[in-house]
Amino acid sequence: MEHRYRSVRLSAMKEVWQWASGTEESRSSAPVKSAAPKLHGIELGKQGEMGKVYFAAAQFIRLLESTYARPGLRPLKNAPPWAYRTFDNQFRWAAEKLWDTVWKINRLAELFELARRNLRELEPPSVPVEDVAKLTTALTDIPIYLETLIVYLRIFADCIANLTPYLYGQKGKNLPRDSFREQRQWFIQKRSNFDSDYSAILKSSTRWFDVLAGDPPRFVGLRDAVVHYRGGIQLMYQPASTGHPTRVIATLFTDYKTLTSDLISTLQKLFQDMCLFLDRFVEHFVQRANNETKSLIFNVSNPQAILLFQYEGELPSAWLYPQVDVAGDDNARE
Repeated sequence: MEHRYRSVRLSAMKEVWQWASGTEESRSSAPVKSAAPKLHGIELGKQGEMGKVYFAAAQFIRLLESTYARPGLRPLKNAPPWAYRTFDNQFRWAAEKLWDTVWKINRLAELFELARRNLRELEPPSVPVEDVAKLTTALTDIPIYLETLIVYLRIFADCIANLTPYLYGQKGKNLPRDSFREQRQWFIQKRSNFDSDYSAILKSSTRWFDVLAGDPPRFVGLRDAVVHYRGGIQLMYQPASTGHPTRVIATLFTDYKTLTSDLISTLQKLFQDMCLFLDRFVEHFVQRANNETKSLIFNVSNPQAILLFQYEGELPSAWLYPQVDVAGDDNARE
């Protein structure tokens, strides 16, 4: 029995980390290629144009907060009627926490990139003290930024869980709301018929969460490795030619084993698949909101509605964001 359990555990771990490393194979033995998100990610600026970062989930929740949960909990004048009437101060706090977490994720990605730019090959015999200090600081700070980014990605998942019950009104008052893991189990295992469409989304589009949070005791996730299993990050870097970013090889290990020998790529894939999940999350609950209010309360086809911010020149945090699939959108962004 012990041998069989160990085999199942190792198989589950192998499957998840193959996905994380991009080596997962389909039943036809062809490599699995991830789709590009449409509502969450970056649109690089063309010549003379500003770049754009889209994050529909944050803007959808912000719209609900500013429309139905304003200070004093009075809805905006002439707002489409929302029969649920369950938005309260806790919803406002949860909405603010999600908004705050989105910006912290962006800032941590930015800090990582700025530190990476200070990784360079120092050529003796004459090396400026300032360059040595920058290099030493970058090597110290990069693991801190990556570990903190892992933690805030995990926090973001719980932010989604905090807010989801409000989107069902009174029907959602007994939903688990403090843990994305518990809420996912509730939808998939306990009450799959409560909202079968969302249960299907959680079942098919949350592998990113397994990599991030693990599935104890079957396998350890990134966040648990850092927090509970004495995880650490080992850095190597390869200076590039002038004008090109230094390649950082970050290995995340625990007292059990090396979880990933390319943490940067793992985080990029994790974030891309989280964005794909958020696409489906927003499309599902926007449709519910539009049906409930009998109006177009939030238009995901409007690029201004889902825009998080615009930028000029280079965006240091761009390495984390997947490029949005503009061509695949029926309503191409202008």
